[in-house]
Amino acid sequence: MIFYYPSFKAKALTFSYDDGTVQDRRLTEILKKYNLKATFNLNSYTFGEKGFLENHGGFRVDFDKINSEEVISLYDGFEVAGHTTRHYNLPIGLAYPCGVYDERTINRLESLGVRFARTVKDTLRFEIPENFLSWHPTCHDHATQIDTLINDFLPDNAPHLALFYIWGHAFELDKTDSDRWADMENICKSLSNKNDVWYATNGEICEYITALRSFEATGCKKNNTEHNLYIEFDGKRIVLAPDETP
Repeated sequence: MIFYYPSFKAKALTFSYDDGTVQDRRLTEILKKYNLKATFNLNSYTFGEKGFLENHGGFRVDFDKINSEEVISLYDGFEVAGHTTRHYNLPIGLAYPCGVYDERTINRLESLGVRFARTVKDTLRFEIPENFLSWHPTCHDHATQIDTLINDFLPDNAPHLALFYIWGHAFELDKTDSDRWADMENICKSLSNKNDVWYATNGEICEYITALRSFEATGCKKNNTEHNLYIEFDGKRIVLAPDETP
């Protein structure tokens, strides 16, 4: 039995952006232009705050936060997730602030029903995480290896059920070491409109893979989930509806 993403896609792409800064306004327009999906992780207590980061990787960057009133319209068509109220580091969900977490964090989030939490540990691979509460992304959007990763992801010989997870902060696109906004648009353009790629939010990927794993845990005897599952069985592609057997 062979598993697929929805619509029998062999690969998936998702983006994740943190902090809810005003640069998200420009970033969401780029993502919409190329029909890409993303999850935006917001600090719910800092809406409307003004400021800057004096030394973020050697750059001074504007760090104004969006207003609460524009959340619904700005992120329409995207997914909104947590980033804590004030970007607290957490070893006691969501994208982890500064990537800080430990086993207690994971256990606590699990008990609260949080489904996924992203770290900042780049794998440089296209892996589905074993535990979505310690979800390591493929790479940052300004990683030196990103062009190579794109070239490895796009061909037909990419790994089956490959997952390309790109993350970052929209405010970093204002940095002046290169034209990062142009770089971001080129990334989006090169990855868009591929027939074999499922474009999904973090949550959509988590839910679907969790459903596949639940089905597999039954011995592939019955789809006991709420999702249609896309499988190949005895050489035939099947959309397995909830409560159906192959």
